Amino acid sequence: MKSMKLSKIAAFAAFLGFSAAVAASGGPSGPAVTYPVQGHIGEVIVNPYNVAPLTAVIRDGGYKLDDVTVKILPKPNGRTIEYKVSKRQLKTHAGVPVFGLYQDYLNTVEVSYTRTFQGKAEKFTDRYQFYAPSIYTRSNGMPNQRRPFTVEVQKVDPEFADRLYLVDAQLNSVAPQGARFTWNNPSGGALEWAYNTNVGIIDTAGEVRWWLFDTLIGDPENPWYSGYFMGFQQTKDGALTWGFGQRYVKYDLMGREIFNRRLPSGYSDFSHSFDNAQNGNSLLRVAAFDYRRADNKRVHTVRDVIVEIDPNGGVVDDWRLLKFSIRIVPTSLRRSIRVRYASILMLPRPVRPFRPKILPNRSRKASSVTSPAWDRAATGRMSIRLTTIRLTIPSSFRRVTSLPLSRSAATRRLNGFFLLPKAGAKAGLIKS
Repeated sequence: MKSMKLSKIAAFAAFLGFSAAVAASGGPSGPAVTYPVQGHIGEVIVNPYNVAPLTAVIRDGGYKLDDVTVKILPKPNGRTIEYKVSKRQLKTHAGVPVFGLYQDYLNTVEVSYTRTFQGKAEKFTDRYQFYAPSIYTRSNGMPNQRRPFTVEVQKVDPEFADRLYLVDAQLNSVAPQGARFTWNNPSGGALEWAYNTNVGIIDTAGEVRWWLFDTLIGDPENPWYSGYFMGFQQTKDGALTWGFGQRYVKYDLMGREIFNRRLPSGYSDFSHSFDNAQNGNSLLRVAAFDYRRADNKRVHTVRDVIVEIDPNGGVVDDWRLLKFSIRIVPTSLRRSIRVRYASILMLPRPVRPFRPKILPNRSRKASSVTSPAWDRAATGRMSIRLTTIRLTIPSSFRRVTSLPLSRSAATRRLNGFFLLPKAGAKAGLIKS
């Protein structure tokens, strides 16, 4: 009996020793933070929100920071990216947001700032060096695929040398993971146009300076998250909005999700156009989820509705383009008409029902409104759209026209989608 008690005591002592060893190998670090730092504030976190690998945050280290300027030093013959950081961004990211890193490269970043602690303010200029990984995209399983966004620069006007361009492209041939679903109950629509996306920002030296991991936001094997990313627009706060498939989203340039929402229940199949109106609402080109035709059949329509959605996701109104586009163009719903419909956005007065002029006929066989065939000219499957983007102070914004990069039938100019600074305006990350 005594030996049994001793055995229990020995076992308990061994357990305590094991527990102590475990506690010693980890657990709370107390008031110290053990991450290594390079400058005079905090640690560097590359790709802080997982979807934008060419970004980073230099944590503030618990200090109050002011007058922050970031400069990404260029490669030889490269382009410098430099901007001021607002108080709002410093607080949102708990440090200094870094945008514009080079992929697969040991980047050098210069940060100037005023650090305040216990009432004492000090000025610093630190240089950080850290690696940013290679970007990647899906493989389409075909021999014609190459590294994404390999750009050969032909000529750069000095006046445009500091510009950045957002490129929204698609693999050709398309990756076979997508396009495996169609709508049922009711049928029709364009659910099967669910392809992969390549989205990045390039500078005028042809280098990729920002990349979006679309596979972490969309999923071609999930019908509610599949779809080609389209309709990119930069909002007044510097963030990006776009839509895809059954969703419309907003992310900032650091990759932070602001919202990622399903379309309202009565609508489906986002297509091409997402515009943010002056009243804070959004106008999206979509389709009717359940449309009852004159013959009493219920169908998904194909990209023939503009819906106005408020900031909370509520539907304000919609415009059923089919009702008057058939009256105007009884034999064909032409691409040019559709583009005009999608352009009733951002008007200086309240939006009213749009009555486009009758355009010259481009003969094309009409097809069913329940079939994606009638909208094929506007799918953008083979197009690459090139749009100017700058990190600027909103008060210096003016509207510009983007540049088409290809001559496919689906490529068109996107007027006023992104913003440039006026001459002489200082650069800044986003609105203070």
